[in-house]
Amino acid sequence: MKKYIAMGIALLLAKGYSAEILESKVHKDLSFIRHPNRKWVEPRYTSSGDKILDVAIIGGGQTGLTMAFSLIQHNVNNILVFDENRENCAGSWINIGRMKTLRTPKSTTGPDLGIPVLSVQSWYSEKYGEDAWEKLDYIPRLAWHDYLNWYRRVLHLPVQFESTIGPLHWNQEEKCFSFVVRNKHTEETLFARKVILAVGLEGSGEWMVPDFVRQNVSKELYSQAVYPIPPEKLMGKKVGILGAGPNAFDLSLVASQAGAKSITMFSKRDKLVNLHCFKWGEFAGFMKCFTDLSDEDKYKFIARMHEMGQPPIPSCVSSAYNLPNFQIHFSSPWKNAYQNGDRVIIETDQGDYEFDFLILATGWICDLTKRKELVNFCDSIATWEDRYEPPASQKYEKLMKFPYLNRGFQFVEKEPGEAPFLNALFNMTGGGLLSNGFCAGTGLTGMKYSIDLVMHEIVKQLFLEDTDIIYNSLDTYNIEDFYN
Repeated sequence: MKKYIAMGIALLLAKGYSAEILESKVHKDLSFIRHPNRKWVEPRYTSSGDKILDVAIIGGGQTGLTMAFSLIQHNVNNILVFDENRENCAGSWINIGRMKTLRTPKSTTGPDLGIPVLSVQSWYSEKYGEDAWEKLDYIPRLAWHDYLNWYRRVLHLPVQFESTIGPLHWNQEEKCFSFVVRNKHTEETLFARKVILAVGLEGSGEWMVPDFVRQNVSKELYSQAVYPIPPEKLMGKKVGILGAGPNAFDLSLVASQAGAKSITMFSKRDKLVNLHCFKWGEFAGFMKCFTDLSDEDKYKFIARMHEMGQPPIPSCVSSAYNLPNFQIHFSSPWKNAYQNGDRVIIETDQGDYEFDFLILATGWICDLTKRKELVNFCDSIATWEDRYEPPASQKYEKLMKFPYLNRGFQFVEKEPGEAPFLNALFNMTGGGLLSNGFCAGTGLTGMKYSIDLVMHEIVKQLFLEDTDIIYNSLDTYNIEDFYN
């Protein structure tokens, strides 16, 4: 390890890398595109004098950071980002991801908002050298995490860490949301005209655990794939993995490295998924114009992708298949589970299996009732179940629970006039997939176009709500270009 650290330091010194030089370059380039650099949103206060944020962003991962930068680029500066993690520890890449590299091509862009100096290629090449960038096929996961931390710091984004957000409330008198923010030392109530939920892929629900596991098995004997698993839970153990997608194969390698005695994977399909439908969708028409489709066509596309599934990384598949203690069972969904002492029995159509520990690579489900932020609004939020009846052959309960969102990612009220304030609440999570296609909430691929949709809607709302104030500034405008 010391050898590789020394090599890294030598490389940086040889390049003459300087964080200060790179930061100076960023701010110089941003100064070229600053116009119009004018304050235009008037500050608002509650009747008791409390400041009202223009926008509160819940979640400080790649989506929340990019939203914050885009708002600032639109001169909407009265904003705050809240994240429950410690500084430099926010986002899925450090908390959930187990793979060595991102799954998207290294050419994928997003947080840079089309500004070359902010791209991951610019950062990586400046830090490690252009030759190092050229040798990459995919960006290392932890390098991407470091890039996002740099992005936050260099842009001075207003992130409040170790902050837990309580349920949102709508204050009709003040025409804004209120919510309690808790951290280690304080608890305060804040107010915001607009709120963006940027709480990850699962941010419209939760990571899925089958009921028969949750109810019958001690939490000490299983883990959802996205959560950290102590090595001692795996060392010398017979490990059963439910699912055969990307996370399942990532975790099979983690279990092997931890010294698992055996690793047995179970798939409900008759073979591995090897078609990457998200890769198919990476073209401007689909990503930029998905929101222009009819509900029928939106559902048709996403239902087909749901049927196709997501493939594991080929290199992870070959690595797992080469493990002497790995095996996989196809067409073998789990039917039930029960505990026998400190072991777990899994029932399948192919027979029963006994394990010391279970890993559930079962993805996430959309269920707004699981989100503490939305507990006061769940009954009023429209879902696809409320708006669309799909063909019987493609009616998937999992998809019908997705929130039915407007073009700008706002929630929609279930009954007209019931909760119009939902138009000011934006869902940039995985729950946006069915309404708006690939988006920042579903991953890096969809960020490029979806951020613009949200920005247009927020800026429009702020402008229209403040029309009288803005008109008055015109009516009283008295800065003369010359004197008569």
